Amino acid sequence: MKFQSTLIFAALLTTGFFEPAAVGAAEPPARFWHSFSGNGNEAAGASRLYVFGGDSGYSAYKNLNDLWYYRADTQLWTLAPTGRTKPSPRHGVGWSCGGGQCVAASGGNVGALKETWIYAESPGVWTQLNCQRFTCPPARWYPAMAYDPVRLQHVLFGGEQATNVFLNDTYTFSGGKWTARSAASRPQPRFVAAAAFARAPVDMVVLYGGAYLNVVNDMGYFTARCDMWAWNGTTWLPIGMSVDPQDGAGPCLEYPNMAWDVRTGELVVTGGYTLVNGGEFPNHQAWRFKFTNSMSGTWSKDKSAFYSCAWRVSPGAAMAVDVTQSSGAKVFFGGFQNFPQTVAVGNTTFCD
Repeated sequence: MKFQSTLIFAALLTTGFFEPAAVGAAEPPARFWHSFSGNGNEAAGASRLYVFGGDSGYSAYKNLNDLWYYRADTQLWTLAPTGRTKPSPRHGVGWSCGGGQCVAASGGNVGALKETWIYAESPGVWTQLNCQRFTCPPARWYPAMAYDPVRLQHVLFGGEQATNVFLNDTYTFSGGKWTARSAASRPQPRFVAAAAFARAPVDMVVLYGGAYLNVVNDMGYFTARCDMWAWNGTTWLPIGMSVDPQDGAGPCLEYPNMAWDVRTGELVVTGGYTLVNGGEFPNHQAWRFKFTNSMSGTWSKDKSAFYSCAWRVSPGAAMAVDVTQSSGAKVFFGGFQNFPQTVAVGNTTFCD
């Protein structure tokens, strides 16, 4: 995996959807460093998993700005309508969907951008927020972001502002505007962390993992974060973690995929990379985190059919989850493979 700036191989929830005919290819072109999120709609036939942006190849580093959605009930991709304007090509975008919209925060191409774009599912158009007149998060890429359906806000945390400059600030987006939040406690700086909304008994956005630059004896190594935090709308609360004794140490990952499993009431974590002395090793394990209360829980290795399915996906693939009770499907898209040469892939893996 390669991060361009630092790591080198180291309210309309149920109606109003416009269903255009698929344009061009039957699924999105191959990519990595893309953003993928479900809209959180539990109504039958209304759930959408939106993929945006990314990079289509290592040799040319061609960034993308197309928007597609996947329906788990039909297992089909559709190129989304976007109106006359849309964000420029980019990767490493802060991305979350919910409440009838998707919010794209920052990301970058040659450098990090200070931009916010809002995609309205109905009527299917992009709108850019004027960051010169209104508050926007400072430029960054690879922040963590998730939608909170209880507090009706998109929550953004951290990211990389410039080469080896990592952030631990928090912004929330609701009512068409950003608010900078001064949390009494907060996680340490990081980028490429995962965020997801955890339902009862938590009912908060949860942050996990990521990476930072650890300098020892004048040598810098990227090191993965192993902690978990929850945003209660005012501050970040640390989550106590234990591990099932038969599973040894729990996961410690950069760039992980994380989502709430509506069937089991657990967080599922897979993909991403372990870091050893700065070296990156794709993670093919799957883990589950079961909350015993709102502030603590236990890790255990996934031994279900989901593990067997997730093991097959490419490194760098992104995961989104259909939250309808009849489905609960976990879908992976994109990533890359290194042999015989490093190329982006456009594989869709449906894990029921």
